[in-house]
Amino acid sequence: MSSFAVTIVGCGEHSRKVTYAVMSAGGIVTRFLDESPGAQAPLAGVEVGALWDARVYPMERVIVAIGNGSARRRIALKLLDSGCNLTTVIHPFAYVAPDAVLNRGAVVLAGAIVESRASIGEGAIIDVGAIIDHDASVSAFVHVRPGQIIAAHGLWPTNSDGADDDVSAFGVGSR
Repeated sequence: MSSFAVTIVGCGEHSRKVTYAVMSAGGIVTRFLDESPGAQAPLAGVEVGALWDARVYPMERVIVAIGNGSARRRIALKLLDSGCNLTTVIHPFAYVAPDAVLNRGAVVLAGAIVESRASIGEGAIIDVGAIIDHDASVSAFVHVRPGQIIAAHGLWPTNSDGADDDVSAFGVGSR
C-alpha cells in the first residue's frame, strides 16, 4: 500500500469518517480546511485552515468531506473552478468492481459494495454497508445512506438533482 497525502475540506462528523478511510487506505491527512471559524480538526495534531483563505495547489489531492449535499456541491464546484484536484476515497474494506466508474470526489466507505458497471457521480457518498448493484447509477453529490441498496440498473435518486439532503435510505430501492 503506497502512501499519499490528502487535504480534507470539512471538520464535522462526516469528515471524521473520511479521515479514517483515508488513513486506512494508507493516506496521510496533511491539513483540514473549513468555512467555520474555530473549527476543530477531527484528527489531533493536524492544522485547520480557513477554507477560502488557504492556497490549494492544483496537484494537491483534496476531498470535500461534508455530509450536507448542497454545501458539498457548492464547495466542490468552487474548488474545481479554481483548478483544484478532487480525489476519490475508497476504504480498503469496501469493494469496488474493476469496471465500476467512480467520478472525482466520490467517497466509498467501509463495507460498501459498488458492483460491475455501476456509476458513482461526482462528490457522491457511498456510506457504510451500502450496496450499489451492477449497472446502477448514483447521481452527483448525493448520499447513499448506511445499508441502503440501489438495485441493478437503478438510478439514485429517482427524482432529484442530486444535492437534496432529504434523499434518504427509506425510499424505493432500500432495505
